[in-house]
Amino acid sequence: MTQQQLADKVGIKFQQIQKYETGMNRVSASRLWDIARAVDVPVSFFFEGLSEGDLPGAVEGDIFADKEALQLVRAYYAMPEAQRRAGARPVRRGLTAETARRWVTPPSFRAV
Repeated sequence: MTQQQLADKVGIKFQQIQKYETGMNRVSASRLWDIARAVDVPVSFFFEGLSEGDLPGAVEGDIFADKEALQLVRAYYAMPEAQRRAGARPVRRGLTAETARRWVTPPSFRAV
């Protein structure tokens, strides 16, 4: 079965199948269910040979394992694009420790 055929059966674009294959995008449980139905196998087929000890925990350095980091990223992408670019400008330029403290600390909490 080609990527295009699988994508057609699942109801998505073949580029999304490519992203799943390369690991660029994670496969959600519902999408895994759709893929299993499309290839006529039970969902458990994708987990054959794995025991609980084989399952990875949070990857060290995986920013999305941190709930606050994930909330921050979601809030960032919820902003209009122009506002995101303007707000990220100091980060892109490289913050010094003092600049970072002033930029991150709300004015009402800054020492006078």
